[in-house]
Amino acid sequence: MLIGNKSFPYPLLVEREGEKDFKTSSFSLKYNLLEQKNIAENAEVCIKDIHFHLDNKELFSLYEKGFVNAVCEIECSKTVYRKVFEITTEPSSESIPAEKLSGDVTISAYLYATKDILDYYSEDFHSDYEGYSFNIKENNVLAADTGGRFKVNFFEDKDNKLSSIFSIIKKVDTDNIIRYESGDKKIIIHANPDTYDAYAVLKSDKRHNNFVFSTLAIPALAFCLQDIKNRLEDDTDLKELCSEKSWVKSVLNRYKLLFEKELDKDEFLSINSYELAQMVMGEAVSKSVIEYSKMMYDYDIEAPQEDYDYYD
Repeated sequence: MLIGNKSFPYPLLVEREGEKDFKTSSFSLKYNLLEQKNIAENAEVCIKDIHFHLDNKELFSLYEKGFVNAVCEIECSKTVYRKVFEITTEPSSESIPAEKLSGDVTISAYLYATKDILDYYSEDFHSDYEGYSFNIKENNVLAADTGGRFKVNFFEDKDNKLSSIFSIIKKVDTDNIIRYESGDKKIIIHANPDTYDAYAVLKSDKRHNNFVFSTLAIPALAFCLQDIKNRLEDDTDLKELCSEKSWVKSVLNRYKLLFEKELDKDEFLSINSYELAQMVMGEAVSKSVIEYSKMMYDYDIEAPQEDYDYYD
């Protein structure tokens, strides 16, 4: 819903530069947004504690009597996503699949009439409206807060099923250091804006799979597998770790599929973490070197015939 500089035939309670229809009253949307790493971990955007604050006594009286209602609107122009839902003065939560949001997201709140209102008046009207009352039609907007904005920098490759255990997110700082994090459900890769954007381009062509795996995914997996090995050496049970970190179970299932045997605790501890990462990801490091040499000397590079799939 666009408010902008639109003119209304009645006082509108909204913060707008250079224009004010009320003296001191305010209407605002309150919410808390989970951090980007939580978005990547859960593959969803969770907005918590959503509610509105209203300190105009006449409007609040109309709200209590059921003459007005409040809604929250979430929009993402890049993905053309839009969701509108009712909110109250009591905090509530809303979850949206991360794949439905990308880049800039706006979040707004509106107070609108649920039925016709005769002789609408407030003691806090600006002096321009002093002595006036207004007839409000059903669905007319009486208050708005359109200033909420946040970014969703999250990418999860749906084209290659291997990435089901990986999420890459754009970090705030711009240094060239890739950082890894072992989440409960996914391995999270933090990349600066340039690296993140370059990855988004490369992922669209499967011929680059091995290169992307060898430079981003395999080091991340090796790092996280080593962390698992360190915990196993402290007498932690492998099944217990699978329950705690579901991505570990996916690695074990992939190993079983490839080698037709279980990867037990003793063998897990005996295998080099970097080598294990390569084994379960289709030997992508060696393949990427070969493919790069072919590219340099004008050989044709075929797209991988196999999606390195981890089965949950």
